[in-house]
Amino acid sequence: MIGAGAVCLGLARFERRPDDATLTAVGGSRAMRRSINAWQGAIIVGIGAVVGTIAGQIPMWGIAHTTASMRFWADAPWLALGILAVGLPVVVAAVSWLVAPRAPDLTRRTAIA
Repeated sequence: MIGAGAVCLGLARFERRPDDATLTAVGGSRAMRRSINAWQGAIIVGIGAVVGTIAGQIPMWGIAHTTASMRFWADAPWLALGILAVGLPVVVAAVSWLVAPRAPDLTRRTAIA
């Protein structure tokens, strides 16, 4: 999950470079670009973590319904799954905020004054 999140965020950051240049051209600060980077990471990895956690539980739900000895709601590690689904996006957002975006290429976009 971390590897897939890193690849996805790298591609998203690369595609956001013209937008960073526009933000800088109109007076956006480095802190604003860091915040956008952190939110983008939280949203991308957050959606993937929650959907992946739910999708991973679907087979266990099916197995629990075919086996009388397994109780799905009691046997699933809900605390660990919750930490994974919520904690991973928080960690990725923090790391995305700490890793500064590259300096924008201001020759690509200019502000219209």
